[in-house]
Amino acid sequence: MGPLEIALIAAALVLDAIAVAAALGVAAPRVRVVDALRMGLLFGAFHVIMPAVGWALGAGVGKIVQAWDHWIACVLLLGVGGAMLRGALRAPDADDEPKTAVDPLSLKGLFPLAIATSIDALAVGVSLPLAHAPMALSLTMFGGAAFVASGGTLLAARRAGHALGARAQRALAGAGGLALLALAAKIPFEHLRDGI
Repeated sequence: MGPLEIALIAAALVLDAIAVAAALGVAAPRVRVVDALRMGLLFGAFHVIMPAVGWALGAGVGKIVQAWDHWIACVLLLGVGGAMLRGALRAPDADDEPKTAVDPLSLKGLFPLAIATSIDALAVGVSLPLAHAPMALSLTMFGGAAFVASGGTLLAARRAGHALGARAQRALAGAGGLALLALAAKIPFEHLRDGI
């Protein structure tokens, strides 16, 4: 397996991270560069750690992970998507600041999302040695793609949401929550359809 194939896998693995970053970007009352760096570093780190763990575990444990990975990702995305949708539907306050227990852009808020968006990378890691993929190059490309895609999308989505105004931002936040719920529903549907 060469660099082009690895790059294509990296691009496929970051699609969920891009969807989550876009949803958070339009929903957040503010996004700073440090928030984008935090998200990029955390998502990038998990896109390195998860395939490395899959690589180390081997094919036997990888089959167990593949049997449950979609359910774990589904539950995590349902929780975040539901919270975003509730926040978008709540009555606006005078300051229009969200009343959530956890800041979704904090480490505590981003941690479950980093896991949910990188679980597929764990299963991919199991298959990489079988395809004779170079480990260092694979992990570097996976982590780099997740860092750039998630942090960049978060900043771009926030700028778009800010330009549209508060009312449109709330509508986009609701749409982002619905998108995460749809993504969560799609995961087990695809696995059940394929007979897993």
